[in-house]
Amino acid sequence: MAKDDACHAPRILFLDAYDSFANNIVALLRQTIQADVTTIHIDDPRFLGQDASKFAGFVSGYDAVVAGPGPGTATNPDDVGLISRLWSLPLTQQELPVLGICLGFQSLAYAYGAAVEKLPEPRHGIITRVQHRQSSIFTDVGDVHATQYHSLQVKLHSDGQHSPDPKSGTGLWNPSQQCPKLRPIAWDLDSAANGPVLMGVEHIVHPFWGVQYHPESICTNPAGARIIRNWWNQARSWLDGRPARTANPYSTGVWVGSGASITQSLRPAPNGQNPPQWDAVHSNLLRRRLVNKPQSVVHYERFAATTCDVKEISSLLGLPRGETIILESGFNSKKEPIRAETGSNSILCCLNPDGSNLRLEYYVEDKRLQLWSANELLLDETNVDVWSYLKDLSERCRTHNGPLGVPFWGGLAGIISYEAGLETIDVHSKGASVGGGGARRPDILFAFVLRSIVINHVEQTVHVQSIEGSDEWVQDTARRLRSALTAPIDSRFTDKCSKMAALKDADSRSQLHHSNCHDKTRNGNSTIASPTPSTKPAPSRTSLAHLLRRSHTTTPTRSSYTAKVATCHDHIRAGNSYELCLTAPTSVRLPRSPHSPHALPWHLYTRLRRLNPAPFSAYIRLAGATVVSSSPERFLSWTRSGRCQFRPIKGTVPKTQTPDRAEAERVLSSAKERAENLMIVDLVRHDLHGVAGAGNVWVSKLMGVEEYETVWQLVSVVEGQLPGNEVKGDGNGIALLSASLPPGSMTGAPKKRSCELLRALEARVPRGVYSGVMGYLDVGGGGDFAVVIRTAFRWDDDDDDGRRSSANGEDEAYETWTVGAGGAVTAQSDPHAEYDEMRVKLDSIMRVFDGGVVVVDDE
Repeated sequence: MAKDDACHAPRILFLDAYDSFANNIVALLRQTIQADVTTIHIDDPRFLGQDASKFAGFVSGYDAVVAGPGPGTATNPDDVGLISRLWSLPLTQQELPVLGICLGFQSLAYAYGAAVEKLPEPRHGIITRVQHRQSSIFTDVGDVHATQYHSLQVKLHSDGQHSPDPKSGTGLWNPSQQCPKLRPIAWDLDSAANGPVLMGVEHIVHPFWGVQYHPESICTNPAGARIIRNWWNQARSWLDGRPARTANPYSTGVWVGSGASITQSLRPAPNGQNPPQWDAVHSNLLRRRLVNKPQSVVHYERFAATTCDVKEISSLLGLPRGETIILESGFNSKKEPIRAETGSNSILCCLNPDGSNLRLEYYVEDKRLQLWSANELLLDETNVDVWSYLKDLSERCRTHNGPLGVPFWGGLAGIISYEAGLETIDVHSKGASVGGGGARRPDILFAFVLRSIVINHVEQTVHVQSIEGSDEWVQDTARRLRSALTAPIDSRFTDKCSKMAALKDADSRSQLHHSNCHDKTRNGNSTIASPTPSTKPAPSRTSLAHLLRRSHTTTPTRSSYTAKVATCHDHIRAGNSYELCLTAPTSVRLPRSPHSPHALPWHLYTRLRRLNPAPFSAYIRLAGATVVSSSPERFLSWTRSGRCQFRPIKGTVPKTQTPDRAEAERVLSSAKERAENLMIVDLVRHDLHGVAGAGNVWVSKLMGVEEYETVWQLVSVVEGQLPGNEVKGDGNGIALLSASLPPGSMTGAPKKRSCELLRALEARVPRGVYSGVMGYLDVGGGGDFAVVIRTAFRWDDDDDDGRRSSANGEDEAYETWTVGAGGAVTAQSDPHAEYDEMRVKLDSIMRVFDGGVVVVDDE
């Protein structure tokens, strides 16, 4: 490095081995040494399989290289890819200082004669003290308490020959006969089962250093990161006096997150413009009044209410009828929001019962995007980048003229499947399964919401709002809801029936313009009609219990599930994953209700909201899909000003076993539970760093115990600030959503390799809605999505999958519901304990289908 380059930001090349912590390392490099970092993958096709000189010429434009962690082993060329070429660059200008981390460290040691072997006890999410002698890159570094993520270890000595003795220190700090060019500089001596485990090494001739632990982990203390600064100081000393380097033509000079940057996530068209046909499509949507005009004013009325119960308001509105989306914040037994800091608002999306709202469907298998209004297909294209389209649609519909403090003004609401998430990380999937009659199921399913009601349960307020322009529906609906919901407490119950009748009165003078009274024609004009009552009454409590008692349930067996846990252990011990979030489906077949097709799902949901209330409950019926959910876990939210939050949950204990908080905290403080949570926290930080960038990510809660109605959960909160702002409307929230799928708490880490392993373990059966996310993209620029867990779902095309004879000998049609459940498998997991945990989560939703469980408001 020339002397006049000393004040310039170091140009660092980062080799990403598809690890889920890579962006955290890049952020650490930027924050610690103010580096300009360029990231490439270890299988970059520009260099892998090409002449070695091409890669050598490429790296010569950088000041140093960091070889990152990843799944697999240094002994497998496919797992390390381009990393292995770093140790054989020509001893000329191309030779560079290198820091290897975890897999990169093992590759360095393996290249110079070390063996790479399995650890007796794998170390994933485990924090230990790293022993060092204040030398090399550990100079002036104090105590290092470091997070380890590895199943394999580096052995510098042949078995039984000159093994290091931790008591005497013999052999710990000197090169071995087997690896004479490698000097040990750090060890882990904490595990009796593992013995001394090499934590750091330096090459005695070349400018190569490596550490086994992860300096970027949230639980590695600051002294662990100090080695980054020391490494760069030593690297810069080595570079001094060497010929000046020129900028590499491949280098952008700015950090590009590995697979998670804004541009990479949205993948715009090659010419930088969106397809021209989208202009015509959007003009058609505007003409038909299926979306709002840009910068349109949100028309709303706000009032305080005596009651804000979602079920009661839904009944007053005649919901559910037809397509429905209700996102509800549940209450505990004290009638308080379960988690007021996350679940204080409920959203009733007032869709047209005939399905004429704009509906967006996306299919992973052929990247097909379809836009529908009722049964009319408005767009049908394949090979579409759906995330670019979502960004484009959101920007075209952006508005800033709504009530402050209300998180949703209108926009897209619905579900994103697990398989749609797999597509974002290039894990092959055919998408959601094919149902009865060969009908395919969408992997992304949204409705565009023009009218909505938002209830704030803390403030006890109701917002009735529309983004359709001047809309009489707002005033009419607000007036009648206000009349029904603001009566004195002592008169509410006596007047309830009369108020409901008044709200549903079809008198032409009132003209109640709520969406369930709207019959929109295809040209966008509308006529007013009264709510269409159900043709058959809803099932009584007795008939509902009778239906549930005749259900047929297929649940994963203990033997099959524990066998899969054992296979997970094999993968983890081989170094292919740190944590695998294994899941299994349970199916429930119910006799089809003789009542309205919406009656039984709604009753299941109202039972669920009482039996297992949660901050992210949902009832969704859209395009043949029905979802009843009581999810405790926020996946991702972001405000209109770009403040974002993840709330990953890993660690669950039922209240039946630990009714006391102190006991729950003791159980959830075990090394196993904390390791599960830590790995997902570091993974989420990686996802967020890829979009928000260094210095814009923080952890506001690390492994806190939260109380829910039936369980205690170990919850962390990761937050950040997205670049840009609401006025610019640059789609960073959608970029982050795409970069973070599928939810890390449902995959494990590293995400890509873990998902590939899980696909095989789960027999390539699609998870579908389960393990995906549900929520909304607000026209104001915000968004909020929950992880789809504690959920039952069904598809209409499953209803004819077989018939059974009823008690009177007649054939009886059944409908099939699916419930997923699972847990994170780590090296410390006990297979039978994992099965028991899966059943705890499963049982929290399966009680809904138990005819013997009585719920007070079943009617």
